[in-house]
Amino acid sequence: MAILFAVRDGRRVAREGRSAYLWSLLTDPDERRYLVDSGWKGVSKVFVLAFALDITYQFIEWQGLKPLQGLSTAIVLAVIPYALLRGARQPTRAPQPD
Repeated sequence: MAILFAVRDGRRVAREGRSAYLWSLLTDPDERRYLVDSGWKGVSKVFVLAFALDITYQFIEWQGLKPLQGLSTAIVLAVIPYALLRGARQPTRAPQPD
């Protein structure tokens, strides 16, 4: 799911002519707030779903809860793939006519 949302949002960013997501997040302080907000909007549902599924699994399998482990699992399964794949390639721009 995180990969599908990342591809969808990456295509939208490429159409807008913006730079790659992760690169801009690290190097462009003016755009950082917008990028974090738009990234969270894109991955929040997948993050919550991954967290809920892991907590449910823990409760059924171990008869107990480990919320920090659920949090780390959700980050690994949702946030990291989203951040890496949303801007995996630099959008190409058509040459500007003179």
